[in-house]
Amino acid sequence: MNTSSSNKALAGLTAAALITVPVLFSAGFSFLSARFDYPQILKHSPDEILRRFDAHHAALQPGWYALLLAGVLFIPLSTLAADRYASPRMASTARAFGIAAGLMQAAGLARWVFLVPTLAARYVATTDTAEQLALRTVFQAFHDYAGNGLGEHLGYLFTGLWTLLIAHGLRKSSKGFAITGLISALAILVGLLDPLGFAATGAINALGYVAWSVWLIALGIKTARSKA
Repeated sequence: MNTSSSNKALAGLTAAALITVPVLFSAGFSFLSARFDYPQILKHSPDEILRRFDAHHAALQPGWYALLLAGVLFIPLSTLAADRYASPRMASTARAFGIAAGLMQAAGLARWVFLVPTLAARYVATTDTAEQLALRTVFQAFHDYAGNGLGEHLGYLFTGLWTLLIAHGLRKSSKGFAITGLISALAILVGLLDPLGFAATGAINALGYVAWSVWLIALGIKTARSKA
């Protein structure tokens, strides 16, 4: 395969990743929002979350797998996009942030696929108050560490930083994409303030992810239309 054909194939792969991942993420998020009141449900007590999860476990799994897969696939997406759009000086840093973002998102979401089903089933099945307390404690610990800590806090941080570097790399070739990427990145990073109790952070962060998903898809279309 000559250089031109190789570049076109790589551009096609990058475009496919840029479009597929946000579509998969949005589909999974919308699915869980409609069927599980996600992510608002996370503000409720562990007792309610575990009982509602167990009641709808089988129906919810496609949504959790979609989000988990989107996190995993963001790793190759982020490296492909960094190689193509980040400035040469910042490409390696962008790749590192992107890989970290995908790993953090996947680590946070994996509990809903591999841990919470078992916790919820045992919680609903037992009438032993001590065992229920232990199960709620385990759930809350993983929610705080894997969910709030890895998936959200570090996930927001590395996703925002990766997006800033890609936007920076686009500033000369496509100012519109650069500005849109910058705005969505800053909105995602606002999510870091959520532990401080600011009321608007959740809504801003959510809007940031919507804008970010649209931005990725548009960037994927732009990449698909390019010559190489």
